[in-house]
Amino acid sequence: MLYTSELFYVDEFLRGKQRKLPPEDFEFWVMQAQGYVDEYTFNSIKNNPDNLLNYKEEIERCACELAEYLYENEGYKNKKSETISDRSAAYKIGVEYYICQNNLLMTGLMYRGSNR
Repeated sequence: MLYTSELFYVDEFLRGKQRKLPPEDFEFWVMQAQGYVDEYTFNSIKNNPDNLLNYKEEIERCACELAEYLYENEGYKNKKSETISDRSAAYKIGVEYYICQNNLLMTGLMYRGSNR
């Protein structure tokens, strides 16, 4: 089960802006994004489907944003910098975490501690 749909991506996430994810690649990149979401939420969505219902919009936005980021930065994962000829570029490590944090922090899904 995908954490978001192409309909949500186009209608709610993009809201008229140009899409970055090609329709034929949408499912692949969302599945890649879900791996990060599951990692940073300690599988709290996968292990408790109620979380997907309770925080549906936040999870969908996170999955869309992550999928776009991963698509745009394919092949550059964990690179700090790169120089080719006279061009150079720097890449941030851990951007995936910050995308999840920005979208999911207030949901409690990224909290691993005890609820005593």
